[in-house]
Formats: sequence, C-alpha cells, structure tokens
Amino acid sequence: MASITSDNQKLLLFIIGKGNNIETVEDELGPMIDDNKCTFCVNAYMNSECFCQYLEFLPNQYPNNQTIHLIIYKYSSHTSNVS
Repeated sequence: MASITSDNQKLLLFIIGKGNNIETVEDELGPMIDDNKCTFCVNAYMNSECFCQYLEFLPNQYPNNQTIHLIIYKYSSHTSNVS
C-alpha cells in the first residue's frame, strides 16, 4: 500500500508479499524492502489481518499526537471483528 500525507509527502510502503511466513517474503523481496514495512498473505491480497497490521503501521509514520484522517471504502478486508 502506498500512502501520502495531506501535503503530498510519501510515506514508507506497506508491502503484502505472497507467502506462508514473513521470512519467505523478506527473502523474495530482498533489497526492495529497504526501510519499508512488509507482511505476508498466502495469495498476496489484502485481508483483515494485513489491514489491521497496516492500521498499526500507519500512526508510526507521523510525529506524536498528529491527527490522521484515513479515507477508506467498505471493502471486505477493511471490516473486521478484530478489536
């Protein structure tokens, strides 16, 4: 996922790699990971677990106490019973 701020600053990428574990994805991506964050999914699609990880990752890209407005649509992976 690529994210930008309201003043057009690019944030680190959140990469969803295809695999059964993070080590496989890290080996596959190699230097493309750079400072970006990656996770994994068997089919490399966004799912609820990956989206929850993204929601934990995103606030860390901003200085403390900065308000974040996130615009998303009601795609199935964006809804979850995870609290």
